[in-house]
Amino acid sequence: MKLVLQHYPGCICAYRNSQSYDWYWSPWGRLSYIASIHAFATPQYNCLSIESKNGGMSCADSFRITDEDKITTFVLLGYLYVRTKRMEDAKLIFNDTKSMFIGTGLEYVLLPASSQFAVDRKDFDAALKMLDKVHDTSPAYNKTKLAKADILLQHLCDQDGYVRCFQQLVETDLSGVNYISLGEACLRILRPKAAVAALESAYEKE
Repeated sequence: MKLVLQHYPGCICAYRNSQSYDWYWSPWGRLSYIASIHAFATPQYNCLSIESKNGGMSCADSFRITDEDKITTFVLLGYLYVRTKRMEDAKLIFNDTKSMFIGTGLEYVLLPASSQFAVDRKDFDAALKMLDKVHDTSPAYNKTKLAKADILLQHLCDQDGYVRCFQQLVETDLSGVNYISLGEACLRILRPKAAVAALESAYEKE
């Protein structure tokens, strides 16, 4: 048995085939899932081959994935649709996933992905509103602040808003790492005095 993924549409197929009715995955479902992630993460349309050898895994083996695995799968599937310019399918996936996992505490996984989808549609206001919904107690807080900073600088040319994102990270956690990030952000937009002050604070923390 051989699985070959040469392009994103095939990758999407592998996702669908890897999901059984009760979310138990066979070994080949696992391989499809791993291959899908590989293809998604690879910029070029590379080929990944997985072959079955004598004495290999038994197809009777299976495992149940967690809710976080499920939502991550749907998020990546949405990204794959975006990569293949199937925006309506991507929108449907994100909307269905949102309704499926609302109230589970896993929204922090979906919001950054949904905001990136909005950026791909050049709907920057919607992307920022989504990212602002992430509370500072969320595991995704730092990631969403960095994503917001990137949108403000790269797409909206808002330098003050860009720096403010890093200041908010410092306010949430007065760590040396966050001060260094703030200093680097200030250097990036050519604010040397603010950068020096932030890096000095980082040195004091260390």
